[in-house]
Amino acid sequence: MLQPIEVARPCAADRRVAIFEPAESWCHWLQQAVPGHAGAQVFASAQALLAALQTERFDLLIVTFRPRDIDGFAWLQALRASPGGAACWLIACIGAGDVLGATLARMAGASEVYCKVVDALAMSQALAARLQPPAPGLRQPPPRLPPPVPAPLFDPAAMHEWVSGQVIDERFVAFSFIAAMVDHVDLLPGLYGMPVAIVLLPLEAFAMAARFAGALRLADYTDLVQRELHAGGQLHPELQGEYVGLIAETGREIATWLLERPARAA
Repeated sequence: MLQPIEVARPCAADRRVAIFEPAESWCHWLQQAVPGHAGAQVFASAQALLAALQTERFDLLIVTFRPRDIDGFAWLQALRASPGGAACWLIACIGAGDVLGATLARMAGASEVYCKVVDALAMSQALAARLQPPAPGLRQPPPRLPPPVPAPLFDPAAMHEWVSGQVIDERFVAFSFIAAMVDHVDLLPGLYGMPVAIVLLPLEAFAMAARFAGALRLADYTDLVQRELHAGGQLHPELQGEYVGLIAETGREIATWLLERPARAA
């Protein structure tokens, strides 16, 4: 098991660290490698981190270079183009032997590049050196919290709350939302060139439809996109794959439920 090491350094002010790493074991190690006095926050998606960087500031970003369905080069460029990511120290994590990825990550704006697991010792030393402990008497950061548990892809119980007491079969709601997801995927490419005021309308409608159908994680993700736009951000074409991938996962979950669930008794 990977064990971060402790390195004694001179005192410094508190630091804030943002982590985006989908691989659970490596993400957990990264949390443990960040010194205890630093405030480490884990983000469940690339969109969540970019939305946060519209209004929040971090001293250090630790991200995976090749997230699923996302072009790594464009992803790091988007981080650097955000208000909170322009000047912070950016560490990109790559797979072992990904020489091209290391080069591309540096070209895209990474301050440092480390191979996952292979460079664990060097990375923990670098984190200890950069995230130095606070001077005596300074306010300590709050206790480090575990990563937030993402909402379920599909929760039929949430849908029941919306339609409770009505003469309606939940399967109708599910089939209608599958059609809405297909329409939303078709609409997405055209949204990137539209003014923000126009883009917010279909996003708000889709988020509401997702909650109505019990697709809670997809609703939360769409809310994140809206929140970034409200904060002055933009739609990120490089994250379209992440969004579409979540829609596809949600569709599979709903389809499975439809196949397994009998029709509601009249």
